[in-house]
Amino acid sequence: DGRCWLLSLAGRDSYVMTVALLFALGSAAASPNSSLRLGIFAEPQPFNALCLHKTLTCSIQPSGMIAASAMDSGLLDAAVLGSVPWAAAVSRGVELSTSYIVHVKHGDQGLIAKSVGPRTPFDLANTKVGVVKESTTHQGMVFLIELFQLRNVTL
Repeated sequence: DGRCWLLSLAGRDSYVMTVALLFALGSAAASPNSSLRLGIFAEPQPFNALCLHKTLTCSIQPSGMIAASAMDSGLLDAAVLGSVPWAAAVSRGVELSTSYIVHVKHGDQGLIAKSVGPRTPFDLANTKVGVVKESTTHQGMVFLIELFQLRNVTL
């Protein structure tokens, strides 16, 4: 039907994930003559066992933003995404639907700096910040830079 599906996957129950995936993707996953293109990450997760199913073609994605773009362009039917790539894609007008939450993240990311480093977001002006390109942290920093209108911040 042309819609992109998002599996922002928390929990470790591969059975629940399997049921959620099959339910969310309906006939595309159930039909023996079709193959569902699923974007995953190169990390050990129980639901990766689904990639052994003959109706799934799993493709390792370098980042959630790239996976969202692949869904938008029709290269993927579904993907495991975080909330930031999902929100960024939806804000661009990509039609996504969340089927199951696999990873719940709160408070597990941070900005690491020397003891004399930044104390407020404004202290990041005229600095270089190391982030993995197109990662959730990268998107968070882009938002922070825009929100506080920081100048000359290199990511």
